[in-house]
Amino acid sequence: MPYLPKFKHFFIAFIGLLLLVALPSVGVLIGFRQAASLSENTILISADSPQQTLSVGIIGGSFATELAKPAYTQWVKALGIDYTTYAKGGAGFVQGKKNFLEQARQVGVHDIYIIWCSTNDFVHSIPIGTKADIYGKNKTIWANFKEIIRILYEKNPKAKIALFTSSPHLASSQGNEEEWGKTTTHKHTLKEHVEAQKQMAAFYSLPCLDQYNNAQQNSLNYTLVCKNNDFHLTPYGYSLLVNRQTDFLSKL
Repeated sequence: MPYLPKFKHFFIAFIGLLLLVALPSVGVLIGFRQAASLSENTILISADSPQQTLSVGIIGGSFATELAKPAYTQWVKALGIDYTTYAKGGAGFVQGKKNFLEQARQVGVHDIYIIWCSTNDFVHSIPIGTKADIYGKNKTIWANFKEIIRILYEKNPKAKIALFTSSPHLASSQGNEEEWGKTTTHKHTLKEHVEAQKQMAAFYSLPCLDQYNNAQQNSLNYTLVCKNNDFHLTPYGYSLLVNRQTDFLSKL
């Protein structure tokens, strides 16, 4: 019948047109699935992946020991990190047998290093020094700080290093911190120490969390923030810091 060849040709043309339209869509879908699969694999090995647990090593004085567990527990809960604190009571950048420099020599390899500045150098009137100071030649905070950073980068060149400044050091419920700084001829106020800590961080372009200003710690809430007859923080005192710490760490 004469119409069959025409129908056959029409049918073949129709199938050809259908394939012409459909195949690019299939290709796009396959490409999308491949890209999605690649993206998923990339995320799994990314350093920023929430599935990868970051390791944090902490250097500091008594504020950064396990006394800070209320803060550390919140870090783990909010950020999913593992932490190890090498901090020792009485330690400063220079002050103490287990000072920050000795701690830096002992730390393991971590993704992030936090130097949680204490008030012990302030209490013992350790000289701040200048950025020109050299470890082994000058016994100053600046000299030890520069050596600490060198050691930490030697342990892990890709590590992120950050500073927490000292918190207020209230010697009594009167909020008098300056009476602690008069033991030797090397006298600096705690505020001067904090400003130096910020400058040291800036010297190496390191992030720095100011825990001195806006600390919400003063003579009016002293009995809530600090332990009885002591300047060490209570769990409530750490709670005033932890939200800012967690937010700061999440942006490293």
